[in-house]
Amino acid sequence: MHGTILYSILSGNSAYADALGEDPQTGGIKLFPKIARQGTTLPYATYTLISTVPEQDKDGLGLITYRVQLDHFSNTHSQLETLHSLAVSALNRFRGVVAGNKVNSVRWEPGGGDGFDDGSESRRSMSEFSIKIQPG
Repeated sequence: MHGTILYSILSGNSAYADALGEDPQTGGIKLFPKIARQGTTLPYATYTLISTVPEQDKDGLGLITYRVQLDHFSNTHSQLETLHSLAVSALNRFRGVVAGNKVNSVRWEPGGGDGFDDGSESRRSMSEFSIKIQPG
């Protein structure tokens, strides 16, 4: 569920989608769960679920918070900064219905970091987001 929401919001943002590029195999943006397919060209992004925290309210199950790590991979630091900025702009404080799910809020968690990824021989940036969803 968290992946569908994240993917839907980011692929629906034309500036982010254009900067990330299209996956020739799927026709969607180059955003993958956990790891990119072998041979995917830079830039691309991956997301990983860090935790799921259900909240209880007086009627039972309340909001569910998904903490998600979003990683961008690129050849250049400036492209990483652009992708990160566009992702934060598209996701932070988002509210609405996405893929049939009521998203109460998406919040960027400042921190993360960047560096060099030996596995993909590229630059990598990491950021975290909390996605609060109302089940129902």
